[in-house]
Amino acid sequence: MILAMSKARILGPRSRLDEVLGVLQDLSLLHISAPPDDGPLETVRLNDNQERDRRRLQVALTKVEESLAALGLADRISPPTRNAPDVSQLARWSRLAGRLCRETRRLSTRAAELEEERALILKYEHFFSAFRALMEHEGRLLNATAYHVLLKRGDLGTVPALRSSLTEVIADEFQLYSRPLPTGETAVLVVVSAQAAARVEQLLAEARVQEMPVPEAFGGQSLAEAIPRMLARQREIPGELEALEVRRAALAREHGAEL
Repeated sequence: MILAMSKARILGPRSRLDEVLGVLQDLSLLHISAPPDDGPLETVRLNDNQERDRRRLQVALTKVEESLAALGLADRISPPTRNAPDVSQLARWSRLAGRLCRETRRLSTRAAELEEERALILKYEHFFSAFRALMEHEGRLLNATAYHVLLKRGDLGTVPALRSSLTEVIADEFQLYSRPLPTGETAVLVVVSAQAAARVEQLLAEARVQEMPVPEAFGGQSLAEAIPRMLARQREIPGELEALEVRRAALAREHGAEL
């Protein structure tokens, strides 16, 4: 008995070919034959102009996605409508994506800089809080030099070793104060006579104990002079961060839906 048969063509990703063939053989419902060499399908290749347009559109799309992520809208992308997009707008959309991408990058970079500045000031603020009374009078110390040292977590053994070395080098011509900080670090303030300053600096260098540097942005010849400026700057940073967020929100409202 001859049974009527229907031709079926199955298309799918080549990487799944072996898996699909195994399933079809298990079902035993289809007679599998190799496709003819001159089949109806052929690979479509882009010409030079189309390839250039494809790259430009891909770059624009990448900028759109980056902008959406920076504006906090990446999870609010709507599904495409059935209406075909207005192709005449592609060039404008590409320019918009480029401009927004540049601006959101600038906002993100500036926010990161402000957060880094705030973290730096916080480290100095902890130090200042630990020795506030001493540092506020530092400028009035006659014939004395102060050294400010921040020891990493776990370096507590450095304090008695430093005290012992100072005693050995300059006897009792110094005062050493140490305070634990909330960060787990240890703040150390060393006050020595001006005559002993050179020997103390050499001792600190040999012991690889680094004095806290005065940040260039805040100037001043000493940390005691710079810290008041740093604390004032710390009060300004939240407002600048808020202004960045306001601008980011405005961009999202103005261009989010179109992106």
